[in-house]
Amino acid sequence: MYLILLLLPLSFLAYKVSRDTFNPVFLMSSSYIFVSAIILWTSDILTYDFKVETQLFIFGNIFVFSLFSFCGSGLIKGKDINFGESIKIHSNTLFVLLCFFSLSYIIVRIAGYNVSLQEIKNSLHEIRTEEVADGHSAVQYFFTLIYIVWGYYLIARKIKSSSKILLIVLMMLLLVVAVVSTSKQATFMLFISTFFITTRRKFKSIVMFAFLGLALFSFFSFIIRTNTNSSFWEALKTYLAIYVSSPTIAMQEFYLLSSKIADSNLIRIFMKIAGFAVPETLHREFVYVGVPTNVYTAFSDYVFYGWTVSYIMMALHGFICGLLWKLSKMFIWAKVFYSLFAYTIIFTFFHESLVTSLSLWLQLLLLSVLFSCCYKVQKNYVIRD
Repeated sequence: MYLILLLLPLSFLAYKVSRDTFNPVFLMSSSYIFVSAIILWTSDILTYDFKVETQLFIFGNIFVFSLFSFCGSGLIKGKDINFGESIKIHSNTLFVLLCFFSLSYIIVRIAGYNVSLQEIKNSLHEIRTEEVADGHSAVQYFFTLIYIVWGYYLIARKIKSSSKILLIVLMMLLLVVAVVSTSKQATFMLFISTFFITTRRKFKSIVMFAFLGLALFSFFSFIIRTNTNSSFWEALKTYLAIYVSSPTIAMQEFYLLSSKIADSNLIRIFMKIAGFAVPETLHREFVYVGVPTNVYTAFSDYVFYGWTVSYIMMALHGFICGLLWKLSKMFIWAKVFYSLFAYTIIFTFFHESLVTSLSLWLQLLLLSVLFSCCYKVQKNYVIRD
């Protein structure tokens, strides 16, 4: 497949220069290498081929993203700081806060629903249905706090046996939160943030990241979302076709190569601020591309206004990501924020989340900065060569 062949050198170059798998260029290119491979694997399920012009269009956007990402990161000059040794944070306080916010979220979320095993499963389905139909409720603001406190806790925790037990307790608690939320975005943001903060992010770790991500995806797919009686591999292939392959193919057929394109959520938040009527939910009508889908890539929202807008948005996205990635090596607030914001890069293939989730990113940015102001950083920074 042409897109894979074009992206492999780009991803290799990005990693060779940075030695960091969370470099925005490596994340974006490797994400689409994975998506392209899944499209190839599920091509017998899909109604439409992954056309060459679509692959070239996506590569062009990723190339622009990469170019401006390098520009953004190049603006910041400074050495890496080992936050684990240079910052004093009360991890016990963060542990208590995280437990409080997580338990509050779970209680508020399931209040009013029945509690038998079958009824819990039915309740989760009801919660998800309401979420899709009506959009996020106010309880989702708990998640904003959970994201930030979790990130700071991971940095502040002490590496000893007792802290490992506390970490396992928190991870189990957050798993329950993720299940109750029924949200893939929230779940993967916590997963990505954890991986970014706790690992060295070398190339071999990306394999573990991919396998753990697939395991998490499978958990959501087969335990929470489906009652299929088909074999594991058939169910997995169909689910990957729906959630990985279909967004790109739907974007191709109903936006990129279509003379009658649907709509865009790109300026939805600005219309809302201006007082215009907007749909309560970001979800669109279902279309059929071999599997039913109502999700599209980020490019769908951009192409609605023209190819030029797509390149402009990818340039803006790349510049912001490059800037944040470099700042994350120097400032604790940026490390926590970028660990969450990286979701916008990895899931570009799934939906537009840079602008449509602008309110969330501003909340997380503000909270990250506020939390960093609460703790004293030693003057003798530990510099990592």
